[in-house]
Amino acid sequence: MKNPCDKVEKPKKRKKQRGYLSEEEYDQILEYLDSIGEIRNAALISFMYSSGCRLTEVYQQNRSDLNFEARRFKVLGKGAKERTCIFNSDAVERIKAYLDTRTDDKDALFLSRQGNRLSKKSYSGYG
Repeated sequence: MKNPCDKVEKPKKRKKQRGYLSEEEYDQILEYLDSIGEIRNAALISFMYSSGCRLTEVYQQNRSDLNFEARRFKVLGKGAKERTCIFNSDAVERIKAYLDTRTDDKDALFLSRQGNRLSKKSYSGYG
């Protein structure tokens, strides 16, 4: 006799929820980056932390996408859905400071040390 339950799909297990930075850990990271003069990386961390965007969404951002006064920008998220995101005043100040160090006219928000848009791969090491 066959087991009728063999035809029933097994329930999907939820993936383990990802951890997050505490405010204290976030402050420690920024303090360290400030102490070693990593203006770009501090701006990147502040932007990611305050907006809650995925890496891919941050990777796609251009200077022209940001509204500094309203502290808003649009992203094309999963499923090609556009949504508006916000970022805090600390991120605004850090991004402006970072952009002031740049002499290029490229629209990409974050550039690698070679002057190209940061690749998805370089975000893992903040390339």
